[in-house]
Amino acid sequence: QESARRRGLTEVVPRIRFIHHWNFIHVLHRSFAVLDTFPYGGCLTVLEALAAGIPVVTLPSHFVRGRFALTIYKQMGLDHPSFGLVTATPKDFAQAATRIAMNETFRMEVSE
Repeated sequence: QESARRRGLTEVVPRIRFIHHWNFIHVLHRSFAVLDTFPYGGCLTVLEALAAGIPVVTLPSHFVRGRFALTIYKQMGLDHPSFGLVTATPKDFAQAATRIAMNETFRMEVSE
């Protein structure tokens, strides 16, 4: 709590929910997008999200442990910045997440 207060995150922390992986699939199917974790990116969760047609917004780190989503998107040919799912800065990450949440046309395009 003290760390969250120092960082100005006290309003955000109550909205964070940790769930068991078994429940992840149920939550996933009710989601518009998955926000990849930073600096340690997801791998299995990214694959599961993409398999369900749910786009993943990612901010790759400099280390392999934070580049799984980027690598998967590269294999899919979706790593170009014009797709709006692989971001370069925290600000871009927030904007991409907001765009998916607020722009239904964009959300449908990246979910295909």
